[in-house]
Amino acid sequence: MLRATFQPYVSDYVNYVCELLQSVVGNDRLVIVGPIEGEIPSKALLVGINFEHTLVSPGGRHSDGAPLGIVRVIDSPETKYTVRIANRYYLSECDLVIDYSIPNCFHVRSSRKFPEIAKRQVYIAPCLYPIVWNRTGRTIDILTTFLDTSQPRRKALLESAGSLCTNVSSCFEGSELCRLYQSAKILINIHQTPHHHTLEELRVLPAIQNGVIVLAEKSPLFDLVPYHDCIVWVTYETALDVAKTILAEYDDTWSRLFTPKMRGILESLHESNCEALRQKIRM
Repeated sequence: MLRATFQPYVSDYVNYVCELLQSVVGNDRLVIVGPIEGEIPSKALLVGINFEHTLVSPGGRHSDGAPLGIVRVIDSPETKYTVRIANRYYLSECDLVIDYSIPNCFHVRSSRKFPEIAKRQVYIAPCLYPIVWNRTGRTIDILTTFLDTSQPRRKALLESAGSLCTNVSSCFEGSELCRLYQSAKILINIHQTPHHHTLEELRVLPAIQNGVIVLAEKSPLFDLVPYHDCIVWVTYETALDVAKTILAEYDDTWSRLFTPKMRGILESLHESNCEALRQKIRM
């Protein structure tokens, strides 16, 4: 297997995808993950990974020229999201296009704008870590993991939260990140801009695996996410107030979200990922 160099904050997801591919494809075929330099062997399996928001409302950053899909913008039903695909031409040449977001996949497929990508696209849920659920030893009341805190929406939220909220922006490696999540009660996740609305599953699901109550800003097609019932959905304006309420009712809220049924859903994601890859590779 050959792989490109990726940013540190997605390295665990890339590692997970590579392990899945190895288990499904084996050693009978060369697998190339990401764009690499040099000549590509003719029988290699080319795998691209999309880490970008595809559900972007008109006027959003880097969405110029993107066609409209059929999904309506949250709180603005007269408007439809653009189908923004970063690295479109590269992904069109791949045999598989891995995406961390099931709403992204639905958005691309339902739009019928990029059939060459839609037929190769496969959702791989970022179930990266073992499930560790407990309520003890959690000394961080509210955690955020924003990389760029200069973005206006995130900056304003952190300023409003003050000392109530702890932002950590330099923790990417698996064991270290798990320790961080296992020390937090609540994670607030809001969209970076008012236009980019794909749920950040790369941040949300690993936190849930580690027993964090996740408050996520409302996202389109949220009901497609297999574990959406384990997320507390909020608006940008209400996120902090809801977090404070949950802190006051922490044990009851935790018990309501982290149920045996939800654990079963999370435990099934890995096999679902494997099966999705098997089916797509057979096509």
